[in-house]
Amino acid sequence: MEAWVKEWLTEQRKAGEKCLEIKTIQNKPYVYHSTTRYDKETKGPKKVSTYLGRLDQKFGLIRKEDRRPGERQKVRTIHEYGNAAVIAEEFGPLLPILKSAFPDSYDEIVALASARLSGYVPLKRIADVWSKIENILDVHPNCDPKHLSQVLREIGADRSAQQQIFAYLNTLSKQLIYDLSFILSDSSSNVLTEKAYVSDGVYLPHYHIALFCGRDSGLPVMIRSLPGSITDVRTLDFSLKELDLRDKILLLDRGFISDENFIEMVERSIQFVIPLKRDRIHYGTRIHLTGHFQYHKRLFTPANMWLTISGYISLKMRILRWMKRRRYTLGLRRNKYPGRN
Repeated sequence: MEAWVKEWLTEQRKAGEKCLEIKTIQNKPYVYHSTTRYDKETKGPKKVSTYLGRLDQKFGLIRKEDRRPGERQKVRTIHEYGNAAVIAEEFGPLLPILKSAFPDSYDEIVALASARLSGYVPLKRIADVWSKIENILDVHPNCDPKHLSQVLREIGADRSAQQQIFAYLNTLSKQLIYDLSFILSDSSSNVLTEKAYVSDGVYLPHYHIALFCGRDSGLPVMIRSLPGSITDVRTLDFSLKELDLRDKILLLDRGFISDENFIEMVERSIQFVIPLKRDRIHYGTRIHLTGHFQYHKRLFTPANMWLTISGYISLKMRILRWMKRRRYTLGLRRNKYPGRN
């Protein structure tokens, strides 16, 4: 034991401190409070030591709950600010509606969205990821995996609460795009999974996912699942019943062409744009073009949108066969092919 350690221990005993013991570990002095107590098993005294702190020549006793004067405090936790800031900034107007629609699950929804904003995170890791995210919205979710699984199940079953969210998102868009996809599934618990035609003569168990997306807002407006046995063209009728698209412009692809869909959209005062096949009878309907149309920054006017028969006659037969093989519908002008008769 070094001399300065003995001097410090002597001063402490003179000051009335009792039961102090100095233990040297790796050439460093540590202070303990040592005493004895009666042991019933051995029927004799047993030494009991309690660690008090480390002894320093300059600062004296540095207790275990203190740190050395002038020592820099270590940062224990760093919170991620980005994901939470994106949700608070970009989805600020939606958060009150979300809280109104799902009052019991609002905190868990915010935690799940924050944790999965940058990629998929399994439920068992949500608590770990959420603990590293800055809690800007001051929510206190229960991130237990079993509880989160139950929350997701309840959210998916509460269609009326979902409609409140869809109705708000619908007000943000004037132009909407509707499309359909399917998800293969062998799950016996999913009542929507049915073995039906997919493509190329293949029948597989699947269910449909229908989605309305705002073209001008860039946000999803409505999503729903449908049985796999329903054909693509019939899904539009089911989806239109859940969303008020009056005076909206709906963009669709050729898979939804049917007179029933056209009548349904007209009766609901929905404007729609859909490409037609070359043999459709709807080409016989006269449309008076009084405005203009812009596609890929190219302006089309009524004057250059029409293709006269004389333009076709001037083309050679091999060009027509080439067009037929590739099933293209092209509007060609003579001056586009100089040197050809």
